[in-house]
Amino acid sequence: MKNLPSLFSVSTAHLLRRKLVLSAFVVSAGFLALYWLLCSQMSKHGGAGMQTSDMALGALFMTLPAAATLSSAFAFILGSSVLPDEIQSGRAAYWAALPVSRMEIFTGFGLSSLAACLSVSLFLFGGIVGITHACLPYVETSIPAAIGAFLLWHAVLWSSITLLSLLVHRMVAIIICFSAWGISTFLGGLAQVARAAPGESVARAIVTAGGVSAVVYPADQAFRTMVYGLLPSGAALDDMMAFAGAITGAPALQLGWAALAAILFTILAARRFAKSDLG
Repeated sequence: MKNLPSLFSVSTAHLLRRKLVLSAFVVSAGFLALYWLLCSQMSKHGGAGMQTSDMALGALFMTLPAAATLSSAFAFILGSSVLPDEIQSGRAAYWAALPVSRMEIFTGFGLSSLAACLSVSLFLFGGIVGITHACLPYVETSIPAAIGAFLLWHAVLWSSITLLSLLVHRMVAIIICFSAWGISTFLGGLAQVARAAPGESVARAIVTAGGVSAVVYPADQAFRTMVYGLLPSGAALDDMMAFAGAITGAPALQLGWAALAAILFTILAARRFAKSDLG
């Protein structure tokens, strides 16, 4: 693996030349500017009888799902823009002709796309947390849970798009992954709400559907746990926000499956790349 630093550097430089990462940062900066306006107005005018932690909860609750949509879109675009491009342009064949193993090529180029995804998301979510603290000071429920779930969430996003982009056309892979993410988020939220009425047949069906989505595409469970860790601790609005399905983390078993799924997706992607015709 002595060639990994060079491959990582070349891949990162290619991403930067295409302005993909820069574009993602620019869009994220615009999003953060709008969020700063929201929080500054909330801080200035406040709310009748509301604590800053309650206002922070409201601001985060409105913003984090939208930020997740941007972040997942960036992850799918960036994650599908490295290895397929190397194969289609013929550069992968050039690297393979050198004393470089295919595993080194996959790892070096794959890590660069993962690093780009994490960098953009860290800028976006870190900015949201920083702005909230500056305007509406609060204490997070669990920083360790938020950080761990953040990394796990991106591991699932990156590994799934990396695998699919090696199996089908890149745009098809993006559509499939983005659709799977949207459906799993929708069903995961509904299932968490439905658990409040366990005796209802419709609620049981929704919980079952949510469980199936958690198995098929387990990204939502990690994201939900990240949100839980970032929300204010002890806010009076916790009970009122319960309907949203964003105030509790996912069960440990679901998080464990998300980690295992990310590992399996990565292994399958590496095996697929090893058998690909590089031209």
